[in-house]
Amino acid sequence: MAGDDGFLIIAERTISVEELLQKIVPVVRFDGKLHYIKKVDQQVVYTYYPMRTSEADDLEVLAEIPTSHPCYYHANFPVSLDEVAEQIPAEYRGEVVAVEVIIPNLDDPAVLDAAFQEKLHRTKTILYKRKSA
Repeated sequence: MAGDDGFLIIAERTISVEELLQKIVPVVRFDGKLHYIKKVDQQVVYTYYPMRTSEADDLEVLAEIPTSHPCYYHANFPVSLDEVAEQIPAEYRGEVVAVEVIIPNLDDPAVLDAAFQEKLHRTKTILYKRKSA
């Protein structure tokens, strides 16, 4: 289809959650530095005992987004990659390659009370893209 100026308009294709899961990986902070972790199944909780593999110094922040995660027990914060992927807005799906979920302070009574009442943990997730050359 041609636009008013005669140039071809190509519709931007939205990346599905399944395609997104093939390209994103979780990253975790150790001693204040961002690290890749050992590959995990997309439906497995990766935040309990992540095993670092290498420093993620090839990434830069793309965006921060709010995310919600099921709360099965208010003092426990399980996160799986497929939960995160489902909440990444379409506008970031083309560039995002890694995600960092910020675990809330589960010792904070306000955080625990909200999780208990809503049956959800609410937090932020940082989306990363590859650094520009």
